[in-house]
Amino acid sequence: MSRPFWPYWILYNKAAVDVPLDKLVPCSPNNPIPSYVVGVFNQLTTHPQPGYAYYNGRSFSCGYFIVETQKVLVSDHYYFLAGGNVSFRPNKQVPEDQWFKVGTTKDNKPVYIGTVYTGTEEICGPVIDGVCNAAFKGLLRYPESENYKVLALNAE
Repeated sequence: MSRPFWPYWILYNKAAVDVPLDKLVPCSPNNPIPSYVVGVFNQLTTHPQPGYAYYNGRSFSCGYFIVETQKVLVSDHYYFLAGGNVSFRPNKQVPEDQWFKVGTTKDNKPVYIGTVYTGTEEICGPVIDGVCNAAFKGLLRYPESENYKVLALNAE
């Protein structure tokens, strides 16, 4: 029986061919183009802003992020989320103490990582105040709280 453990942020050269895909946290195994959880650090917060990047079989795309709940950010410089005994599950089915906490907002509200289904794929973004926000084609997504999954520890 494996013990639950949290994932960690790690920096890889996104164009490198030796990025260990099996160690990265995917947004969803069912996406038509594989995408992975990534985080960007900036001057606005003390924690990484969660988002996602696509993998085309040779290299990774830029990362797509929402800073807090307002600004869309596209960046070529980001960290990958790796390891951990975690998976994305419907937010109403997992106790909040098992959610992977990334940090807090300026107002001390917890920030978690969630996925939003766009109709064709699941993309990642921050969960703040029970709402998952993700950048899709340059737009903010504000789904209902029942329509997102959250990254959480797997049961033992």
